[in-house]
Amino acid sequence: MPAIRTVTEADLPSLVALTEDRGWFYPEHRWTFLLGAGEVFGVDGERGDLAGVVLLTRYGPGLAAIGTMLVHSRYGRQGLGTALMRHALHQAGDATVFLYATPYGRPLYARLGFRTTGTLYTYTGPFAPENVPEGSRVAGPGDRDGILRLDAEVFGADRESLLAQVDKYAHQVRVIDRDGRITGYAAALPARDGIAIGPLAAASDEDARALITDLARETGTTVRLDLAESRTALRSWAAARGLRPNDGNAMMVLGDRLLPGDRDRLYLPVMTALG
Repeated sequence: MPAIRTVTEADLPSLVALTEDRGWFYPEHRWTFLLGAGEVFGVDGERGDLAGVVLLTRYGPGLAAIGTMLVHSRYGRQGLGTALMRHALHQAGDATVFLYATPYGRPLYARLGFRTTGTLYTYTGPFAPENVPEGSRVAGPGDRDGILRLDAEVFGADRESLLAQVDKYAHQVRVIDRDGRITGYAAALPARDGIAIGPLAAASDEDARALITDLARETGTTVRLDLAESRTALRSWAAARGLRPNDGNAMMVLGDRLLPGDRDRLYLPVMTALG
């Protein structure tokens, strides 16, 4: 088994080629975002390319996400995926580890001890905004502490470094401000043919709809939402606004642990690779 090493920005062309081989849309700016948010581990191929990679994002010592586990089609069925996953789990130590799994990857993760805790559906399409007044405002520098406080409450871990990446790459960040206290926030990040909305934390479905509508109205383009199966009302609303779901990815957690935080108020992940 070839050595597993840390992947850097010098590998950007190989990272893009690897995701193109698997039919994923991960241009250089997306990989730059991920490299700034977490650690990418990879195995070199025989042609000077990357045979496979995996992303580990740590949220303090107690929580970690695994994402973008990819093996190039030339190097499939050689055990690279299992080796990369075991390496990432070793690096995560005693943290609670979770991920979002495609149907293709789910059997591997199950063999490694992950259990399915839910399903996430990706809704995409041209968004038809409701004709309602704006329910949020654009975030400013003075909102940073309030956003971090709210995010730590709902996610259950410190994501300050990740949210700094979100601020750097987002088209826009909006907040819901109630009497000087941030009770909701969301960001719009660049995505294929439009924007992906996330993360999104809110006190209610109504506030979540307001944040999504205001971000979509500002950009006027195709929208992506990653909605949990349990968000039945919001999923119906997204469909009524013109978005259509994919077949769904499994949310999986290693072992019998529970994810921390107030997940009822965590509506959308940053992206499935990061949680």
